[in-house]
Amino acid sequence: MYRLNLFFKSSIIVGLTLIFFSCKNNYQKKAEEKKIEDTTTIQRPVKSTLKLIMIQYPVTGFEKWKEGYKSSESIRTAYGIDHVAYGYGIDNPKKAIVMDRFSDLQKTKVYASTPILQEAMQKAGVTGLPTVSFIEVIRVEGSSGVEPNERVMITQRVKDAEAWVKAFDEEGKTKRMEFGLSDRAIGQEIDDPNLLYITFVVTDIKKAKARMKSAELKKWLKDAGMQGNPDIFFYILSE
Repeated sequence: MYRLNLFFKSSIIVGLTLIFFSCKNNYQKKAEEKKIEDTTTIQRPVKSTLKLIMIQYPVTGFEKWKEGYKSSESIRTAYGIDHVAYGYGIDNPKKAIVMDRFSDLQKTKVYASTPILQEAMQKAGVTGLPTVSFIEVIRVEGSSGVEPNERVMITQRVKDAEAWVKAFDEEGKTKRMEFGLSDRAIGQEIDDPNLLYITFVVTDIKKAKARMKSAELKKWLKDAGMQGNPDIFFYILSE
């Protein structure tokens, strides 16, 4: 995680190629195989090319910060940065989080440290040092339609990101849904690929919070290669 000393629904459309078979004798069998294949493809998380700058700010109040953030759109535009989402902590409403899309990492790092942005954020009520992350989204789940605005992000360091993702897949999204957690995205810190950001849509906050505190989850994280303690942040997306 890239920490500065200065004041900071993405849906993926899965394209499927439909293959039609002309052989009359094998038509039914192949159609059934195709149906299974298509269903699997739809459900499988897809690779993303999305890169995000995520900044978490301590603020005097979210609404004041949001207005300040909106007023600085011209700064982001000048650096080739596009807004994606922002929100505030459920347990700590004076913590703001914003995620913006970028394509040029070096320009975005300059943006994050520019005095103009620092001044804008000071006016917006930022009260302390921001935490800035430059993330490559490696997995993303498309939205299934209308969904809750509650989210939870787990930030954790692992021994091996590829091995951790494999363990995550083996656990399966169905099990996570039992705890009120619907998969949304997995990202890696660009400068530190073993630092992961795992985001879920929260469908049942009581179950989700209980899961985050459970000994079972702690054991699973440890077995999957977690190093240190994860940072768990429940937040609400704001319109």
